[in-house]
Amino acid sequence: MTAPDKAGARAVLGFYELANGADPKAAGVPAQSWVFFRPVPSVVEPTRAGSNYVNGFPADTTSVQTATADTTMVVGSWAIIMFTGNEGAVGAATPAGFTVLMPLTLVGTLHMAVYGKIVDATDVNTNARKFTMSFTGSSQNCTTMLLWGGTSAQPVANWLIGTVENRATAGGTNVNIAPSITTTVASTLVLALSGERTSAADTAAPAVTGGNLWVWGGELQPQQLQTSTVAYIDKATAGATGNVTFTYQNPHTTNGLALQVGIPPVAS
Repeated sequence: MTAPDKAGARAVLGFYELANGADPKAAGVPAQSWVFFRPVPSVVEPTRAGSNYVNGFPADTTSVQTATADTTMVVGSWAIIMFTGNEGAVGAATPAGFTVLMPLTLVGTLHMAVYGKIVDATDVNTNARKFTMSFTGSSQNCTTMLLWGGTSAQPVANWLIGTVENRATAGGTNVNIAPSITTTVASTLVLALSGERTSAADTAAPAVTGGNLWVWGGELQPQQLQTSTVAYIDKATAGATGNVTFTYQNPHTTNGLALQVGIPPVAS
């Protein structure tokens, strides 16, 4: 039986539909008819928008690399810089405005560091989406990889930073393992970042299990002796992500580092 309309409340199939925030008592709705619904916040997984990397050629002797994003990077986008270099690439400076996600770490003859931020107006309007990595040593042995995405990411302080695994403890001479992290928010974007350096040329990206290959690039073109690889996991539900394994063409006993980074969404 359909209830009669009241002032400020419309009866629909026996229920009263009130304007958001309306007082049912003031609208004359019988108390036994009051039912309240609390809207559930929606979340949108931070998207992957683009990537670009700058690598060192054999003739390079500079100690600065600048990576540039395209116009898909906007104010509010998330951004990550992944830096890799040989054992001579010491003294890497944190790029302006970034937070250290993984400090410069050396294993064997491979250095790797990871930095993150939320893009601001200065990045887009003043700096024209250009991001500079400075370090001590020649850039012929370095790669600066820039990754960016959509505007639905939480602040960097809320990102999840996994354990850094090095090849010496991963149990294989051509394998990097990015250990699992546990997300607490649904629709978290999970990135697995892997750096590797060998004495033989890689002609293809490593095989990825536990995730999906996104970006592969390296230094010393065309030899590809040192490469940077990024995979992703679309984590629709909260919980453990599982390990992401990178299997490379060429072996090296120690030169490999990998970790996972989780970028949780904001509620809308």
